[in-house]
Amino acid sequence: MKPGFQIILAIGIALVLIGAADCILLVLLQDHGFNIMRNLNSEKTTLRSMFDRNYNFTELYQWEHDRVIFVKGDEKFERSDDPIRILQVGKGKCGEFSVLYVALCLAHGYESRLVVAADIVFPPYFVTPHSWAEVKVNGQWVHVDPSDQVWNQSEMYGGRSWGKRVGLNVRVYAFVDGGMADITWNYVNVGSFFRIIFIFAVPLAISSLILYKTKMPSNVDKLELESIKFEVEANENFLIFWAVLFFTCVV
Repeated sequence: MKPGFQIILAIGIALVLIGAADCILLVLLQDHGFNIMRNLNSEKTTLRSMFDRNYNFTELYQWEHDRVIFVKGDEKFERSDDPIRILQVGKGKCGEFSVLYVALCLAHGYESRLVVAADIVFPPYFVTPHSWAEVKVNGQWVHVDPSDQVWNQSEMYGGRSWGKRVGLNVRVYAFVDGGMADITWNYVNVGSFFRIIFIFAVPLAISSLILYKTKMPSNVDKLELESIKFEVEANENFLIFWAVLFFTCVV
């Protein structure tokens, strides 16, 4: 077996193993999201009784911040996916704020869904780096970040470390009761788009240039011919590697 083929085979096996682990973790994430949304729909009446009138979308996350303190850093507190318990604890991070916000929207009769960003390529870091919400307004889903108290600014994550990788190894999923949608491309910013182009186009261009320069001439001896063939095969393997990496991260 040629060395170049051995390298490609090893990379292929590694990618298959990573893909299998990602599939398992994605199923777990899906089940977790479904369970959360099912619970939120079951508590609408209790939550609605806490209000004496209908609150609008921005009033709801202001109401949240009046009752729940956003926890910064590594402070320990009781984590929860139950909106009633979140209010009782009175502390939370983006996960708690998003869950509570979606629950409050549903209690007011608004269509809302929970949104999470997840790293799908590196299983040890599959924990969601951020979560937020979306609400349906005039038939369109609108971004809401209740922990940051931000309305309709889906581009806001472009400057964050994980936000720069949306569309690469970070995917974005939205959950409703019994359903999940991949909405990654709604949150791909300009920087991420050019990274995607760079990952694929630059190695392709380099490989094409190298392959062009290593075309085999007719007047070479046997030793030179074997050397050129090896170089061509190595560059073909390089091209295949980058293509596989691109489709693993992006498709």
